[in-house]
Amino acid sequence: MNILLTGGSGFVGYYVKQALSQFHTCVPLADERGTIDLRDVNRIKSFLSSNIQSNIPNDVYNVKSAIASKNILPDINSDDITSNGIIITSLFNTSLHTTYTSDNNLSENKFNITSLRNTLPHAAIFDAVIHLAAQSFVPESFKNPLETFDVNFTGTYNLFSALKEYGFHGKILYISSGDIYGLVSEDKLPITEDYPLKPRNPYAVSKVAAEALCYQWSIAEDIEILIARPFNHIGPNQSERFAVSSFAKQIAEIELGLRKPVLNTGNIDITRDFLDVRDVADAYKLLLEKGMNCKEQESEINIKTESNQKASTITNTIKDTNTLEKNTNTIKDANALTKKDAKEINTLTKIKTLTKKDAKEIKTVENSRSYVYNVCSETETSIRSIINIMFEITGVDAKIEIDKNKLRPNEQKRVYGSNEKIKNITGWEPKIPLKQSIADILNYWKEKLKN
Repeated sequence: MNILLTGGSGFVGYYVKQALSQFHTCVPLADERGTIDLRDVNRIKSFLSSNIQSNIPNDVYNVKSAIASKNILPDINSDDITSNGIIITSLFNTSLHTTYTSDNNLSENKFNITSLRNTLPHAAIFDAVIHLAAQSFVPESFKNPLETFDVNFTGTYNLFSALKEYGFHGKILYISSGDIYGLVSEDKLPITEDYPLKPRNPYAVSKVAAEALCYQWSIAEDIEILIARPFNHIGPNQSERFAVSSFAKQIAEIELGLRKPVLNTGNIDITRDFLDVRDVADAYKLLLEKGMNCKEQESEINIKTESNQKASTITNTIKDTNTLEKNTNTIKDANALTKKDAKEINTLTKIKTLTKKDAKEIKTVENSRSYVYNVCSETETSIRSIINIMFEITGVDAKIEIDKNKLRPNEQKRVYGSNEKIKNITGWEPKIPLKQSIADILNYWKEKLKN
């Protein structure tokens, strides 16, 4: 797949590009000036336009090759291309004929390459989009709530509208956040996708709004949209504005003799659900490849639920048929049963392919927002224990000082999510142990500080 990636220059974007590179082509949303600000819709459109023009073949031979490989004009047979152009009759037999017949360059018999370049459906360039770009630092969202909303909501709208204008009809994976669940009572842990959204900061509010936009576009437009809700993720190269990376930098400085043995922290007696960023990137890749949006999953639920109901109905028929109980050797002796009933009973074992796993999947999807997936470890870890692991790895002994400016009012004491749904749908499993993640972060900071 050709995948457009927003936020490709960020912490997570780097690892997403690595995860995708083996099997897909990943194109960051960037131009000669650098990463494109999603608030600049004209710059987004200019990027899409330039990518389209640079990817259209320049001659008949390359067009024929591209069509043969189904990279462009998938409804047209490459045999319909002559040395001068594409035979018009083939265009009238495709779903694309309305686009081409309105073009002024159409002749009676031929469709030339210049006309092809000018009217080629833009959707040929990108098959999918991963929308990572966001203002994701919660304290910053309190300082500049309107800017956060402008980037996270309006920026998402700008991206979607530009893609629509350029004919995109593929799949979009929108990266939301587990922070949108807000305050969750401990008896509701682990958090599942159907938990009511109760955002408690401007960042989370902007993500809830963007999720609503995703739902509306997924229903109203010919675009598949999935939503990932990642919980806390950590790894090398994360900004020191985030807690675990900040601790690692401070401890690396202490280990290298660049800082007094004092660790500055916020509240460390809380738990969070931590996942290595490389596992997060793998989850995004699998969601793009295997995840289903709301339309697809609702259809899947209906099919499985109908099978379940049919199995239940037939089972009840068997229970109510005393004749069958007395004459189990042959259905012919079951006078109370019609031939149709007998046939359905004989196929009951086939209907039992609704296994426990299938039933579990139905329950998972029916009880959750069908196009939303938690991306989490399903394990809660205290901040204090992460610091202790860092002390253990480095041998550093430091005093912990709580910075009152880093304390948040009414902070959630315990958080961890359920990853049952993403596992069932995609087969994803987190692979990197927490201690390895922490060791890699410490090594990253030690190397960076040495240089």
